Amino acid sequence: MILIKLGGSIITNKERPQSARRKTIDNILKQIKKIDEPKILVHGGGSYGHYWSVRYGMHTKPSRYSLKGLSVVKNSMIELDKIILDSATKNRLNAYSLPPTDFMNGNKPIRSKIEKIGEIAKSGLTPVTYGDALWYGQKKSYILSGDVIMTAIAKVLKPRLSVFV
Repeated sequence: MILIKLGGSIITNKERPQSARRKTIDNILKQIKKIDEPKILVHGGGSYGHYWSVRYGMHTKPSRYSLKGLSVVKNSMIELDKIILDSATKNRLNAYSLPPTDFMNGNKPIRSKIEKIGEIAKSGLTPVTYGDALWYGQKKSYILSGDVIMTAIAKVLKPRLSVFV
């Protein structure tokens, strides 16, 4: 199994808000399609989520951040994820989107849910997840980075290789 992180600065143009590098995404996913073993993709936020989290002063520590900021960051990440998924479909990579809320409880990974991600990857689908703004509880939210997700998945699934693009 291979765990692959698509960095936000590679897949987006950080100079312009919400600007995806679609050709770069296509080229990367075309190469990933050639990998003949289970794979899991994690992508960062770049000029989508990262841009807005900075603008709204949101961080990885749970706090009472702006509700508007939480909404804007989350929606921008869904938009970027859709771009990744569309490119995957175009490149015949059977992507399966998994928002981080599927395997996180507050800021704690849920081991059994991460194990399911491994099962999904072994089935022939390619799980795709991403850094995001998450609800923590008690009117708090936080930023969950793609790098933290990589670590959480790697600890449970022990991939043969972890690659940061």
